[in-house]
Amino acid sequence: MWRNFLSGLCSFVLGSQLQAATAVLLPGAATLRTMDLTAPFHTRDNWQFVIRQDPPQDTSLGTGPGNLHFCFVRGSASHCFGASYPNVSFNALGSSAIEYPTPASHEPVLVVVANDQFSPTGGGRLTLIWAYNPKADQFDQMFDQAVSKNTNGEIRLITTGPLAGDIVKDVAGGRPAYRYHITVYRLENSEFKEVLSYDGNSKYNDGSGLPVIDAEMAEIERRLGLWKPGDPLPTPVRTHCDTLELRHGVEWCR
Repeated sequence: MWRNFLSGLCSFVLGSQLQAATAVLLPGAATLRTMDLTAPFHTRDNWQFVIRQDPPQDTSLGTGPGNLHFCFVRGSASHCFGASYPNVSFNALGSSAIEYPTPASHEPVLVVVANDQFSPTGGGRLTLIWAYNPKADQFDQMFDQAVSKNTNGEIRLITTGPLAGDIVKDVAGGRPAYRYHITVYRLENSEFKEVLSYDGNSKYNDGSGLPVIDAEMAEIERRLGLWKPGDPLPTPVRTHCDTLELRHGVEWCR
């Protein structure tokens, strides 16, 4: 299901170049977060990013949270769009942050993660990234992909180490032995393009003790020519390990 979902999501039109337009009314929507974009992005005009949510809605599964809307606001005008896809609605804010892709980056990006918290399939997790286009004074979408959070899928913008500036995605396989598929995207000409894709050695619920991306990091870096056997193993970002070891190409924490 999720392979088909991800394939379809690539054509999900959120608007690659978001420009200020006539204000869009969202009756009954509540404002969850307002972020100033003017200072961190050094914009010409005053820009804000506003996240709004519809009221709770009744569904066949009961009452669930309302859908999210993302709004780029310039002055008194705004452009808003819903975080939705056929049969999938994103109705819970995971995070919204302004991040620098690498330690040497001079310009940040806006990274938003939205979740589906009310789905019989366990729901999805959508990651969106925008950058400021100073020539047009607008925010351009650079990335939109989703994974299933129910099967430990993850999309991660790497901000340190050899892969700084890259995005790594893992998706659980749909058939035995349920190996995770790994994809790496690299920023080229203002968009993230796929530079690596392979079926990893990590398997669903294999007991490695690490998130899939951390468990596959040595293999990812090896395939990209950034690590070789005998080098120190890449250090997990989100898990403390007293001892790391490599088992069949997968990092294990013990």
